[in-house]
Amino acid sequence: MHLLDFEEYLLARGISKNLILELKNHFETFSPVEKSVNDKMQEYVREFMVVGGMPAVVNKFLETRNFNDAHAEQQKILDAYLNDIAKYAPTKDKPKARNCYLSIPRQLSKENTKFKYGEVENGGTARKYSNSLDWLRDSNIVRYCYNVVPPEFPLVSYVRQEQFRIYANDIGLLVCMFGYEMKGALYNDTLKGSVKGGIYENLIADFLLKKDIKLFYFKRDDSSSEVEFLLEKNGSVIPIEVKSHKGETSSLDTLLKKEEISLGYKIMNGNVGKSGKKSQFRITWQCFCKKLIRALNTKNIAVIDIY
Repeated sequence: MHLLDFEEYLLARGISKNLILELKNHFETFSPVEKSVNDKMQEYVREFMVVGGMPAVVNKFLETRNFNDAHAEQQKILDAYLNDIAKYAPTKDKPKARNCYLSIPRQLSKENTKFKYGEVENGGTARKYSNSLDWLRDSNIVRYCYNVVPPEFPLVSYVRQEQFRIYANDIGLLVCMFGYEMKGALYNDTLKGSVKGGIYENLIADFLLKKDIKLFYFKRDDSSSEVEFLLEKNGSVIPIEVKSHKGETSSLDTLLKKEEISLGYKIMNGNVGKSGKKSQFRITWQCFCKKLIRALNTKNIAVIDIY
C-alpha cells in the first residue's frame, strides 16, 4: 500500500467527493470558500499533519478517533525503520544511518539551512556520513531536496549535489519524532518559532512527493535570497516561498522579475485574494499540487492560506 496524500486522507475521513469537487470549483474560479468550510478544512490540514498518511496509522485513527492511539502506531513504524536500519544497512553504516535519521527534527528546526552533518555529530563530515544518508534515501525513508543555482529551466542542469535538505517521507512520522506534546501545539495552532516553519516545509514536501514531484530549492551562498521549493512546467520554473508568518517576499519578488518565470506561489498565514501583480485566492489543500501544475496562465504571485 502507498502512503495517503491529503486528498486521499479526506476521502478516508468521510469527506464527500461532491464537496471536494465543489471546493475544486472554488479553486479554479478564484472565488472565496465559505469561512466555516475553509476553517474546517484547515483543521483537517492540522489533523493530517498529526496523523499523516501511513495506512496503518490512518486506519487506527479512523477506528478510535484518538491521537494517542495514532501516535502509538506511528511509534511502531519508527521503531520498525530503526530495526530495518540495524538489519539491512551495511555494517559500517548502521549507527551512522540511525543517527542521520534521528537528526531530522534538529535539521528542520534550523532556519535557512542545508543538511548539516554537524547536527548528526559534532565535527561530522560528508565523508563520514554521506553513504549512510544515501542509504536512507535509497530506502525511501528520507527524501532529498537539492539546491539549484541559478534557478533556471531545466532544474536538473543546475543542481548542486553537495547542497541539499532532507525531509521525512511522511509528515505524520516527522511530527511523531518531535514527541506527543508537539502534536497538541500543532493541532491547536499554538506552535511558534522556527520549528513550525520546518514542519510546514515538510508538509509541502509531503504534498509534492506524493504527487511524484521532485524537490528542488534555491539558495545563494553570497546572500540571504532563498526560495523553499522550485517546480517546473512547460519550460518554466515555478518558485514557491513558504513563510510561517506574514511578511515580505523579497526572494520570490526577485525571481518573478525574470521573464522566463511566469508564476510564483507564496504560502503563508493570511487571507487570499488579488492585488495588482499578486494574485491571491482561497483554496483547499487537496487541490494544491494540481493547481501548481495547471495554473500557468499569467505572471503573478498566488498567495495561499495554509496556517
